[in-house]
Amino acid sequence: MKPGPSTPSRADQGGFTLIEVSIAFSVMTVILLATSAVLRRETQGITELQTLGQSEQRIEGAFQKILRTIQFARGFSPETNLVSTLSASETGEVLIGAIAGFPQSGYLVLDRGLENEEILRYESHAPTGSQLWTLDRGVEGTVARGHSAGSSAIWSGLARPIENQTDPVPSEYDGRTDDLRGEIYFIGRGTGLSFQVPVDPANTGSYVTGSGPRWGAQVSGGDVEGAYGAVTYIASTEVVESQRDFDFNEDGDLDDTFDLGRVVLQSWSSDPDEALSIGMTPSIILQEKGAYGSDMDDDGFEDPMFLWSSDQGRVRLRFFVLAGTINGQEVVRRFETIIHLCNGSAE
Repeated sequence: MKPGPSTPSRADQGGFTLIEVSIAFSVMTVILLATSAVLRRETQGITELQTLGQSEQRIEGAFQKILRTIQFARGFSPETNLVSTLSASETGEVLIGAIAGFPQSGYLVLDRGLENEEILRYESHAPTGSQLWTLDRGVEGTVARGHSAGSSAIWSGLARPIENQTDPVPSEYDGRTDDLRGEIYFIGRGTGLSFQVPVDPANTGSYVTGSGPRWGAQVSGGDVEGAYGAVTYIASTEVVESQRDFDFNEDGDLDDTFDLGRVVLQSWSSDPDEALSIGMTPSIILQEKGAYGSDMDDDGFEDPMFLWSSDQGRVRLRFFVLAGTINGQEVVRRFETIIHLCNGSAE
């Protein structure tokens, strides 16, 4: 019998058809794209984690810098009174009773806790004496008001526990925070700590005299007796929750605005040309604009960056850091440490 025709095998055809090749190429392209997307996500995730780790390392490094700077210091609580009346329209100068510990430029809180409370900014103070010059009145959401002689004047960077911790009335304190001693009522915004350290201006190898340490700070000209230093927060940029679509302080809304800034070391003496400013952190620290020292994580406690307990000679540092992003979401981390000053308080 004559054999019938047979179906040609793949080998007989000599290869794939154009349609089969196109299908195979399409499938391979989908697989490669999917694999590429996974690799991109993994790479992005690794990069984001590395950024978070770098932020943590920077803050831990900053804590070590601050520790080395102030561990042998004595801390100040810059509080005093007005020597003369200050009218609501005065922008030239204000005379205060004592200048010790007040930075060369900064903010004053006048009549804290009273109806006419005001925050003003001063540009400089007199090389000798207690005049603060070039005033910017009614800042940080306050209004310029008149203040009588004897009115309280506090450096706004100070945050300290109040004496009455039993049952204070609201006008006695600015906030309540959780601390080593439990719940603590405090006054101030807590943006810094003012201090002096032992100095050796003549490079004799000794920081003391017959009456005790030579107190001062290192300024641009070297060690200067009588100089002061401060670690303090400086705002640099503004962050708006609604624009970033992120609730930075976890209070359930997107209505808040924050300052993003850094901690710097400032030092000054009677010579304005000797002033020194050195950055200690990147600009990654958050504070609520117009409400420095407020509750930053909605746990019911306020969070001053620096809480100075002069009776114990210690300062608590608490920083809320915009550390980076994960999967497109902002990440805010809380960092905290306690530093005991070897020479306690100047008061």
